[in-house]
Amino acid sequence: VVRLERFPEGTVGLHYIADCDDGERYFVTLYDGSRLAQINARKLDFTLPLTRTLYDSGLFTSLAPPLVTLQGELRGEFEGWPLVVCPYQEGNLLEDLPYQAALQSQLARLVAGLHACTPHLNVDLPLREQFSLPFEPALRKGLQMLEAITSQDRWGRVALRELLLPRRDSVLELLARTHALEQAVRQAPPPFVLCHTDIHLANVLRTPQGRLVVVDWEGACLAPAEHDLFI
Repeated sequence: VVRLERFPEGTVGLHYIADCDDGERYFVTLYDGSRLAQINARKLDFTLPLTRTLYDSGLFTSLAPPLVTLQGELRGEFEGWPLVVCPYQEGNLLEDLPYQAALQSQLARLVAGLHACTPHLNVDLPLREQFSLPFEPALRKGLQMLEAITSQDRWGRVALRELLLPRRDSVLELLARTHALEQAVRQAPPPFVLCHTDIHLANVLRTPQGRLVVVDWEGACLAPAEHDLFI
């Protein structure tokens, strides 16, 4: 490595672009001690073999697979933190490009191709959509904390209280409705396919050659196909 540049975007871990003396470029992700990085680091034993298998088998090559270390692993370690290296992909994120119907169709075909891989994957798929609401405890705790905010608190906290407290009953009603929908879908679950689950326009880039490449696979799991459509 002759040059290491911090990549400022991204919310999971620390990212760098590494330039090497042979002209190759790599994308380096360090899963540091932040909350989101630690949550996603626990999924690497699933997501790294999955993306490597998708790419090597030719089932889905629109991604940047993790490189294999000299020890034959799909990740390394730096000061106790997981370190993943992938080939660097030149291109622009779709969120930075003007809307084009052709791009939308291209992305739709890409997502359909990912879902179609499911029965052909020779890899364990332990992560499944549970139709749960993992954010609920933090949401309820946050609503309770709003009640303790007074006019003596920081202005941002006061503004948050004034914005959300009048809507607390509506939030709780929506939460109850979501639980009812959760029970309904549990009783008649739709077919499950391999989903990326976070395939928004900031996680898809278009290369100079016109290919689409999907990044940030930490949320991949078996789920209803709609999980890749709602965004």
